[in-house]
Formats: sequence, structure tokens, C-alpha cells
Amino acid sequence: MVATEKTRILTVGAGAYEKLMNSNLALRCFTYELAAERFSSVVWVMEQILFARFDRRLAGFLIREFEKSGNPEIRMTQEEMAREVSSAREVVARMLKQFSSDGLIESRRGSVILRDIEALRELAG
Repeated sequence: MVATEKTRILTVGAGAYEKLMNSNLALRCFTYELAAERFSSVVWVMEQILFARFDRRLAGFLIREFEKSGNPEIRMTQEEMAREVSSAREVVARMLKQFSSDGLIESRRGSVILRDIEALRELAG
């Protein structure tokens, strides 16, 4: 969990939550749906880590971010990108440096500008 602004957190004990879940069908369904979504997300990340080369994973991430906004400038720190692709900041930094030397991107402080979107798409597979 990452908090980007001042946050208050309320915790509910496991026993109290279990009582609520047993007496409230909507909460039970929500809990199971949330667990299934999270499990699916973990399986997807593991599949990406185990079977996809990192350059492809990072290129795919950059393309997905571009497609969300339509803006070739992706305003994220290397740390934020690393979190999104489940890697270390140093690994992201090295790959961005390689992408930059290949002419695919321009790296700036706090952002990346996509210079060759089609080549990134090809790399992402």
C-alpha cells in the first residue's frame, strides 16, 4: 500500500470482520471478489516476471500508459514505474538508459517522453 497524501486508516479486527461477513451476504461476496481479483493480479505479475523479458515488460508498460492518456510524456518517477512493473528502481533506470540510447525515449527528471512509439510497440510484442 502506498499513501501519497496524509491518510487515516481504520482497522477492523479479524474476528469482527468474520462476524460481519457471516451475517452479511453482500460483504461476503465483496470479500471473495476482492480476493479473486488480487489473486488474479498476483498470478499475472508472476507470469510477467517469470516468462517476459524485462525490456518487453517495461516497453509494454510505457505503451499502456501512453494509450491511457494519449500523451507521449509519461509523468512518473523511476520509483513509481518500478513499483508498477514489479522491479527495482535501478533495473528500471538501466533499461530507460538503454531505451534512451536506442532513441526510443527521452528521459527527464520525473518523466519519460516516448520518441519512437511504434518501435516500443514492436518490442512489447
